[in-house]
Amino acid sequence: MYGPGFLPGGEDFLVLFAPDGPEEAGVYLATLRAGTSADPVLLFKNNTAAHYSPASGGRIFFVRNDNLYAQKLDAKGRKVQGDADLVERGVASDPWFHEAHFSVSQARALAWHPGTAALSQVTIFDRSGKTIGSAGPPGTINYLRLSPDGRWLLTGDDKGNSLVEPGRPGILALSVEALRSFWSPEGLRLLGQDNSGGIVERGSGGSAETCASPLFRLP
Repeated sequence: MYGPGFLPGGEDFLVLFAPDGPEEAGVYLATLRAGTSADPVLLFKNNTAAHYSPASGGRIFFVRNDNLYAQKLDAKGRKVQGDADLVERGVASDPWFHEAHFSVSQARALAWHPGTAALSQVTIFDRSGKTIGSAGPPGTINYLRLSPDGRWLLTGDDKGNSLVEPGRPGILALSVEALRSFWSPEGLRLLGQDNSGGIVERGSGGSAETCASPLFRLP
């Protein structure tokens, strides 16, 4: 869950839930009951968190495709009403981290940071520099490692590593997190440092048998 924010009254709150990345994210209205969330209702799909303002009877502000919108919220009916109104163009966001760089106050003041979505798209070129396709969905990418045979692309971000097959839109998240992983010379294994300072090894190729085992510990 990301960006929870309470509505007036202190029971109902907005929250963004993203079980499998930005493509599956949605803004929900839920109720705090006995210390836990209850009765969550999906208001709309979105990949960054939304914020509530009492302006104009109660509205939800959210960023989508670099634009800031506001939409009427029927809190009693637990649903949004009408169409979203464009408030401002060019508002920065980080969809992979489910953040949009704006804020609204209970006094109806609005602040935002201008910009665009901080996402990267892996693009494949041939030796002459001609674009021949892309790999995986847009996301936050810290490093790339092409397999020795050129079939797989290992991508890394702050959340871990994923395998991408050039020419295909999907990704395979590796089940064991490791930082700064590398391919073995034959391209059948991945080596990387885990969060505890150890070196881990795992199979590659995108099969369900992807696993890891400790090789040795750094002093």
